[in-house]
Amino acid sequence: MALTSTGQLFGWGWNKFGQVGIGHNFDCSSPMLVNFPRAQKVVQISCGWRHTIAVTDRANVYSWGRGANGQLGHGDNLDRNVPKIIDAFSVDGCSEQHIKSSKYPSSGKPLASLSERYAVVPNET
Repeated sequence: MALTSTGQLFGWGWNKFGQVGIGHNFDCSSPMLVNFPRAQKVVQISCGWRHTIAVTDRANVYSWGRGANGQLGHGDNLDRNVPKIIDAFSVDGCSEQHIKSSKYPSSGKPLASLSERYAVVPNET
């Protein structure tokens, strides 16, 4: 995954679980633009083992890729090949969000556990 200075997100490579985020599960040998609703710009990304989490300029949090252990945060175990908003963490422009996807949260105490992976979303306002 690569995030540009203008807020565009590109993905490529192995794509068995849809982790590239472009609507299919075929491998991509060149960068492909990942689309977000309402042309939102991406301000931060965090990549897990087979999934990605992104925050947009409207403070919405999206995830996609492997979901077998609930790590996408959508309340199910489904894989997703396009970004899907995580309702619990999204505020649609009301405040900033910061994310981190890792095996263990840096604080040692997750604010939200997404099964074997974690999304730490502190309130830094």
